[in-house]
Amino acid sequence: MPSNNVSGSVTFVINQLGLSLSKTAFGFGNVAVGKASTTQNITLTAGSAGDIHNLSVSLAGANASDFSIVNPCGSTIAAGQTCIFAIGFTPSAAGLRTATLSVSATGVAAQIVQLSGSGGLPSLSLSTGQLNFGLQVVNTTSAINSVIITNSGDAAAMGVNFAITGSYAKDFVQTNPCGSTIAAGSSCTANITFTPTAELQEQASLAISASNAAQQTITLTGIGTQQGISLSSSGSTSATVTNGQSAAYHLTLNPANGVSGQITLSCSNLPLYASCTFTPAVINLTAGTPASFTLTVSTQQTTTARRISGTDMMLAILFLPSMLVARRKSWKATLFPGALLLIAFNVAALLSGCSSGSPSQSTTPTATTRNTPAGTYTIDVVATSTNSGTSSTPITLVVQ
Repeated sequence: MPSNNVSGSVTFVINQLGLSLSKTAFGFGNVAVGKASTTQNITLTAGSAGDIHNLSVSLAGANASDFSIVNPCGSTIAAGQTCIFAIGFTPSAAGLRTATLSVSATGVAAQIVQLSGSGGLPSLSLSTGQLNFGLQVVNTTSAINSVIITNSGDAAAMGVNFAITGSYAKDFVQTNPCGSTIAAGSSCTANITFTPTAELQEQASLAISASNAAQQTITLTGIGTQQGISLSSSGSTSATVTNGQSAAYHLTLNPANGVSGQITLSCSNLPLYASCTFTPAVINLTAGTPASFTLTVSTQQTTTARRISGTDMMLAILFLPSMLVARRKSWKATLFPGALLLIAFNVAALLSGCSSGSPSQSTTPTATTRNTPAGTYTIDVVATSTNSGTSSTPITLVVQ
């Protein structure tokens, strides 16, 4: 890419035969629109035959106003003397800009130098239009999030400025290593951090502007939290089942930045005869990485109980008189022989049951199944961390 500042000079030698030029063209390269280039010198030397009179230096052409001449020479140059004047370039628009420089004097033919330069514009672009800081514990500072600003134009971006605006602008901090200029074809990185001061979702805007380039904007978002963990659903939070069936919910555990460790899951406010299981049962969080799990809610409960055998009934009848006698005797005197009698009959019943296998002596457990009554229930799913508090989210269970 051509340089914005072209050094060098053009030398004119004026003698009795006319004007002699060492260059017939002069270029300034790319210069930012509205910005002045470095001036370039032109040297005039008069020949030894005599003084030069009525010296004239002028500009003409389509973009003559983009070029300027500082002419300290006056209208006369003494024989053998030199004069230096300067020419500058300030493009008023993008693209190629041209003009002609004419040097003339009395008695000599005018000489022309072709002048050219390009008006360049910066073109800023961003690596992203949004930075999301996720969950961040209140009054703690997040890790750095970065955005790359690239100038793909053909001129430097001047007067670069960064500004954060919005209701929560104070909770976002930006450091700008770019300086006030981003050269053409170069880039720089801006770093932003988030320190929430309240337990809510926050948003602000980062505007990157330049005096000669269009403004670019980034949306900044983050959520302040006290617990350090939160629960969300990756599917529906409501399920409808027939009583006796199970319902499945797919949930996600979202840790705040920097939060890690073991999380225990549980349910509260379960309806009658309902139970819940988690897959996996325990989650080991990695800092900043969400973890998914499945909750299964069963609406059926099965319990087992031992049937009362004939022996048990006999023991109860035999022990009843001892309880009635207690009205006339102390419990201490009555309870001891009754207890001995109960133990003896139990031993006898066991021996009898083992030897005879009589159905009347059977103690085989029986299963009883109960289903959750029909209705709409709200169940709380609770996630508990050893070092980051507790978070819960409600789910809905409809039993038909």
